[in-house]
Amino acid sequence: MSEAFRSLLSCLAADLKLPEVPEQEGMALLVIDDFEVVLRLLPSEQVLIYTVVAPLPEEGRAALMASLLEANALFLATQGFTLAAREDTGVLLQGSLPLAALNGGNIAQWVENFVNVAESWQARCLSAENPAPERDSLAGEGTIDPLAMLDMLRV
Repeated sequence: MSEAFRSLLSCLAADLKLPEVPEQEGMALLVIDDFEVVLRLLPSEQVLIYTVVAPLPEEGRAALMASLLEANALFLATQGFTLAAREDTGVLLQGSLPLAALNGGNIAQWVENFVNVAESWQARCLSAENPAPERDSLAGEGTIDPLAMLDMLRV
């Protein structure tokens, strides 16, 4: 396991006021605001973050899927993260950044922004109408520009 990843988790633990963020085989699990947030170091030296946002609804799936697809366009309603849906897990929020782009000064902000996006999308997914997202609806003072955090779009 990467010493840099372990150090990153130590910084995150300090920012979250936790004794530690336990890690096993390059993966850490945190429970933040009722979300199970997984941080995983990939062999490509990317840090993957993901959580289950909500189950797929029995009714209104087409509208929800359209909303998820629209939200992913240019990451405008996801703050640089990506929404996905699977029958077995439900709606997922995920993202990745190079390990080298994360440090003790920005890891907590990245995780906090991720959880804020997850909370917003959980509310949308659980609402009866699944309204389409507003552009930059999550942008606010102190938030990170998702396109700047990505450094480049991957194809």
